[in-house]
Amino acid sequence: MKKEIEKPWTLYWLKKMQKEEGWANLRFKQLITNSGYPQFTMPDARIDRVDHEAFMKDEPDRLPLFIGTQFGVAPWYPLQGNGRGLKAFAVLGQSGLSGVVAGVRVYSCEKGVEELVIDFRNEENV
Repeated sequence: MKKEIEKPWTLYWLKKMQKEEGWANLRFKQLITNSGYPQFTMPDARIDRVDHEAFMKDEPDRLPLFIGTQFGVAPWYPLQGNGRGLKAFAVLGQSGLSGVVAGVRVYSCEKGVEELVIDFRNEENV
């Protein structure tokens, strides 16, 4: 995660989320892991680095964050076994090569079935 917001165009999705009723205060959890995350941009006020126990804990206003690229999803291991009990999580989609951000999708997961809840597209027309 970058400390400074050097590329504000990667955060148009965040402006949309802040305007959406019920989603404005959503925060994310980044797993502290040796396998790491690809480089991504996120304001420090929106994300917490946490251990595995906190990452997997169900919290309505703080979701586990995964980064999805054309090369796969990071971190990869908590997703094994249909999410290992995750009830909701977020995926930031971005190119692993160019860094272009598609947006953030929030999913619910009941009985191992993932369902898209909301899609915050990274489009400038906010």
